[in-house]
Amino acid sequence: MSTGSVSRLGVGVFSIVAASTDGGSIVFHGLSPAATWAAYRLAAGAVSAASASRVARSRTTITRQPWRLPPLGANRARSRMLNSVASGSGSSVNSRAANVVRMTSKSSMIPSLAGSPEDTPLGYDRGGRRREPMRHREAMRRSAMRGWVRLVALAIVVVAALPAAAVVQVRGGTIRVGMDADTTTMDPHRSTAAVDRQVYNNVYSKLVDIDARFGIVPQLAQTWEIKGGGLVYVFKLRRGVKFHDGTEFNADIVKWNFDRMRDPELASPRRSEIAPVKDVKVLDPFTVEITLSSPFAPLLSVLTDRAGMMVSRAAVEKYKDDFARNPVGTGPFRFVEWVKDDHLTLKRFDGYWEAGLPHLDEVVYRPIPDSSVRFTAMRTGQIDIMHQIHPKDVATAKTERGMKVSEIASLWWQGIHLNNQVAPFTNKTIRQAVWYAVDRSVIQRVAYFGSGAPGWGPFPPSMWAQDRDFTDWKRDPAKVKARLAEGGMPNGFAFTVKGWNQPTQIQELQIVQAELKEVGVDMKIELLEFGKLLADLNSHNFAALRIGWSGRPDPDGNAHVFLHSKGGLNRVRYSNPKMDELLDQARSEGDQAKRKALYAQVTRLAAEDAPYIWLHHDAEVKVWSEHVKGFEHISDGMMRFKGVWLDKR
Repeated sequence: MSTGSVSRLGVGVFSIVAASTDGGSIVFHGLSPAATWAAYRLAAGAVSAASASRVARSRTTITRQPWRLPPLGANRARSRMLNSVASGSGSSVNSRAANVVRMTSKSSMIPSLAGSPEDTPLGYDRGGRRREPMRHREAMRRSAMRGWVRLVALAIVVVAALPAAAVVQVRGGTIRVGMDADTTTMDPHRSTAAVDRQVYNNVYSKLVDIDARFGIVPQLAQTWEIKGGGLVYVFKLRRGVKFHDGTEFNADIVKWNFDRMRDPELASPRRSEIAPVKDVKVLDPFTVEITLSSPFAPLLSVLTDRAGMMVSRAAVEKYKDDFARNPVGTGPFRFVEWVKDDHLTLKRFDGYWEAGLPHLDEVVYRPIPDSSVRFTAMRTGQIDIMHQIHPKDVATAKTERGMKVSEIASLWWQGIHLNNQVAPFTNKTIRQAVWYAVDRSVIQRVAYFGSGAPGWGPFPPSMWAQDRDFTDWKRDPAKVKARLAEGGMPNGFAFTVKGWNQPTQIQELQIVQAELKEVGVDMKIELLEFGKLLADLNSHNFAALRIGWSGRPDPDGNAHVFLHSKGGLNRVRYSNPKMDELLDQARSEGDQAKRKALYAQVTRLAAEDAPYIWLHHDAEVKVWSEHVKGFEHISDGMMRFKGVWLDKR
């Protein structure tokens, strides 16, 4: 290796970079602490005590980032300490990529690690005669080069012999979660709030789940088969699964859960989600067959959410309506307590069916509605991970030391619900006037600080169903005036919109209020806490109400429940037979290109009828402390904690 050169030697998954003696350094890159220390010790073992003494006298320093290695020949006590590090007892093995050993001599030369006279002073030959300077420097250079070759060779041997260090997952600890609102119910078959789903994903296992790419993956159902032209689904269930109350999960329980959701007396929002299910049959204790009345393309996607969450029959029969505060599932954590507006606590379920999981002892959810207060709690270490950050704080969070930020496309839509059975919104042309009065681009730029995307329908940009050719959603004051005149209100009208008392949504409504005022419409804003807002929505107690939807992986989940006349979340009581027909066709169609064409028609008809004024599609942002490990951020926004662990060392 000539002066000034750099060589790279690949060894398995590691790489070693040996710099020339001009730089006087050797870098071991990509090693675990154990491997780094072992390579260092083996290389240093080739240096005798006298050589080590000379290295020290020439003010050689050896540094390791982020933890330090001692100089060659340093005291034995410290060496013993670092030996314990190498064995894995003194340092995390998760910083493999950061491990660097540098040996640097002020003289820009490193003495030979082998072959030089151990007791010969620098600059003298064996006979004690002073060497001629150039000859001495050349000899030292040649000696150093031989040392480098041996050092690299020794390091290669060490690295080749050491396996790649595995991530050490720490068991125990409590993760504190900052939520934007309190949970509304712990019964997944009755829930209508997105905040509930955050907790459910850690209490209830589902028949199937989604991965980061929205692929369907097994959970309680290990395999499934689709037969009969898409009309029959046969699920093979996982054996040995227990509920938190000790009762067994089996095919009878699956059938009972479907019967419960389909029972009209329960009035479950899940009923419309699984409306095509005609029959559920138990074939054997761990095989269940679901028969549909017509092909239903979104079925598996639907089962990745609350419709696929299995609850304990014994617990429901024991607690009846109070099951909502005494939930029992098969998930990684069991319910402990729920103190309204203060905290909800889960503990590890030791009988969980996935071996070795979960790692955490406890999960504590804290509702902190004000996003600024929630972010302050994150910055001051009062919580470990937060759901929903104000768009203005994202840039700050990304520069905050010790904080991780992930921003990805979401499935959300935000909008104003117009009650089609309450004046003046019984009149379609008046609803259209509001549609054309809103400048969604301003909302995105001002209220959301440029994040996310303007919303003009139920399908976000992350979804293949969005009609990107549709443009009839931009603000048009002339069309507003025309629609008001056509609707018999040329001088405008007044109404009240109910909204959540939350900073982003307040600002969003204030923008809409100002834009409507410019065209003669007086919109008053009534702010409510989230639970009251949701109650008024579900009881149809509003003329206009602003609320969002967290979205589903399949477009059916973003549209059917809101736009179909029998949709489980159609609180605006909108009804159009043509819309029902389009949505039902899209559900039954298996070809995605044909479904996309149907959903384009849905988008345009929804804009024409304007039962909702869609405003925005949020970015999906999560913020967590760097000691939180193993968290996987998925676009559905759900925080799954079964694989999460804490590293606070």
